[in-house]
Amino acid sequence: MANLRELWNALRGGESADSAGDIRMRLCYSALDLRVFAALSGGRRDAAIVIELPEQLLPRNLDATGGRRFSLVSAELPGLPSGRGAVVLQLRDEQFEDLFEQLGNGLLEEVRGSNSASAAIHGVVRLIERWRRFLERHRENLGPEEVRGLIGELSMLERLAVRIGASVALASWRSPFGSIRDFECPAITIEVKTYMASAGATVRINDPLQLEPDAGIPLMLACQELARSAASEFTLPGHVARVSRLFEDDIAVKEDFDNALASAGYLPSHAKLYTEGYALGATNVFEVRDDFPRIPAASIPPFVSRVHFDIEILPLARYAVPVDTHIGQRPS
Repeated sequence: MANLRELWNALRGGESADSAGDIRMRLCYSALDLRVFAALSGGRRDAAIVIELPEQLLPRNLDATGGRRFSLVSAELPGLPSGRGAVVLQLRDEQFEDLFEQLGNGLLEEVRGSNSASAAIHGVVRLIERWRRFLERHRENLGPEEVRGLIGELSMLERLAVRIGASVALASWRSPFGSIRDFECPAITIEVKTYMASAGATVRINDPLQLEPDAGIPLMLACQELARSAASEFTLPGHVARVSRLFEDDIAVKEDFDNALASAGYLPSHAKLYTEGYALGATNVFEVRDDFPRIPAASIPPFVSRVHFDIEILPLARYAVPVDTHIGQRPS
């Protein structure tokens, strides 16, 4: 059977198609009382995916799940057989059609791998939410520096999970959602940086506010050493798999973890793209006190923007605090 891209092209070429309202569509896959169509929607002929299903399985309140990149509705479309409804996923930005196709392929895999229609629809909704988070903040996959940064954050997340509990630690991980600092814990805040020993023990501060403590809440600068490794367990997917096991006992928390990863720019379907391995080395944690070497945000002149600076780690010894007691021990 033709794939999504071939079917979209065929529809744009004017080939015959089924219709539901202003949607033209061609069948891509059918099983479990579900039918998945490649579709074009509206006068602009935007790419769309339609999943036809029994009316009683229609998900409710899906409108909020869409975003800037695609829209999502659950409705009884005109032209469908009696007792049938559809989940309609429509691309809003044609520049993202390649990624939208990847999402569609993931939805097809979810349907093929399910043992019932209800399980398939539940999995489809979860996958769409994950992709929505990814597309809202990212257009491309993570670059090497972003990969190393995410590995560093994951290493702190697993330490925090040991110390304050998995669900609290996960709720404290804020960088995937645009926070200026990586972790906002109940008692401390943490900014995480990684460095390669081969490149020198120096970390980059991308915004002076990253080292600006909030009143009454200690701020820690956690510096995670990384070293290149050929072992698959030290690739980004390997680190994700290890940390993911901390959340397996609670389905809802595990789903929150997967969604946070998507917001951070990582999707399991892209795992094969991340082949570089980075083993964890020493973890150094420093308390950012008043005399800590930094550029205070208040000292930056008006109209000056994009201030960043590097800090050498070795001279920070007098600010060092034990990582095991201030953040947590690494799981054994």
